[in-house]
Amino acid sequence: MRLQSWRELLKKGQHKCVCLFNRSWDEEIKDFTIRFVHPDFVLYLYDLEEGLIFNTENEMARHYAYWFNTEHDKQKLDEMIEGFLDSHEHFTVQELGDALGLNYKGTEKLIKILLRKGTILDVTFGEKNPKYIKAKPKEMENNNI
Repeated sequence: MRLQSWRELLKKGQHKCVCLFNRSWDEEIKDFTIRFVHPDFVLYLYDLEEGLIFNTENEMARHYAYWFNTEHDKQKLDEMIEGFLDSHEHFTVQELGDALGLNYKGTEKLIKILLRKGTILDVTFGEKNPKYIKAKPKEMENNNI
């Protein structure tokens, strides 16, 4: 299937990332990939000797490169949340989203889950921009008088 055919299959509002694997790629295809720009389509090459090859100037390509790159330790979302909560006394939806790389709606959904689990508390007190804090662990709450 030609590259143009994959791009034509995109529906409005969709994005597609394609990663092609090979033992090695010739310089011509590497140069093409490094320069490739499309608003909704990202091309990656994976070279077993060189690793991931893509247009690093393309913001969307940088964002999705994480999923195709094997040269890093993947941190679980729970670990990222715990680290964020430990380092922030209080936070907003936007601050949590920025730290985790989530969009605003996704962060709102995550916050609802964290509130339901009792991981965080809402300390907004009627303000327009909600603020949250990390909830104390249950065993600590029982020891406080």
